[in-house]
Amino acid sequence: MVRFGCCVGAEPLVEGLEHGLAAAQRAGYDYGELRLRSLSELSDEDFDVVRRIVEEAPIGVLSYNIFFPSTIPVTGPQVSVKDVEDYLKRSLTRAHQLGGRCVVFGSGGSRNVPEGFDRHRAREQIDELLKRCEEHAGPREITIAIEPLNRKESNIINTVAEALEIAERLNLPHIKVLADCYHMFQERESYDIIQKAKDWLAHVHIADGDRHFPGHSPGGGLDFAAFFDALKKSGYDGLISTEAKFDDFGSEGAVSNAFTRKLWE
Repeated sequence: MVRFGCCVGAEPLVEGLEHGLAAAQRAGYDYGELRLRSLSELSDEDFDVVRRIVEEAPIGVLSYNIFFPSTIPVTGPQVSVKDVEDYLKRSLTRAHQLGGRCVVFGSGGSRNVPEGFDRHRAREQIDELLKRCEEHAGPREITIAIEPLNRKESNIINTVAEALEIAERLNLPHIKVLADCYHMFQERESYDIIQKAKDWLAHVHIADGDRHFPGHSPGGGLDFAAFFDALKKSGYDGLISTEAKFDDFGSEGAVSNAFTRKLWE
C-alpha cells in the first residue's frame, strides 16, 4: 500500500523534531523522512531525547535521506574504510532503533568524484561501499536506495538507469533504487525506466521541476499524472516522500498532500 510522507525540516532535531512531525501530521502525511546525517551527529543523550519524541509522535519516521556527510568521502583518495564502517554502524543502528525502513544514498557531497581522480576506481569504490552497506543494513532490515542526482548536484549516478545497473550488477537483497521525479525531470529521463526498474524500486521522492511542492508551484512543469501512471503500471506500492522547498509548510504541505493523493487515486 502506497504511503505518502514528507521530508521534515526539523533542524536541530532536539529542538525542531516534535514540531516538525506534528506539522507533517496536520498536513495529512503518513510519515516523516529525516536526514540520517543529523541523526548520527547527535550525542547519546540527545539521541535518547529524539527517540522519545519519535516514539510519542503522531506519525513515525520511516525513511532517511542525506546518508553521508561531505566530511566522510566515499570516492577519491581520501576514503577511510574505518570512518565509513564506524559511520555505517552508528547511523544505521540509530535509524533501526527509530523504526526506519529505508535510507536514501544520494549524498552528492560525499560521493562526488574529485577532479582528476580515476572514474573507474570511483565506481569500484561505490560498489565496495554498497557491499559494506548491505552488511550493516541487512541484519537491521533496512533498505538502501541508490538515488540518482542531477548533474548540478553530483558528477556520478545521474539517472535511474545508472542506479539500476549498479543494483542489478551487485544483486544484493537490501540494495535497491530510488526514483526522484525532480531529478528525472532535470536529466530529461523517460518514465519508461520505471517499468524496467520495477523489481528494484524501493523508494520515491517527488517535487516539481522547480523544487516546489507538487501542486503548489508557480510553474515547475512536471507531469505528475504521467509519473504516477508509470509508478502504478510498475506495481509500485511503497513510500512516496515529498522533498521540496517551501515558504509556509503548513499551508503548502496540506495543499500538496491533497493534490498528490487525489492524483494518485
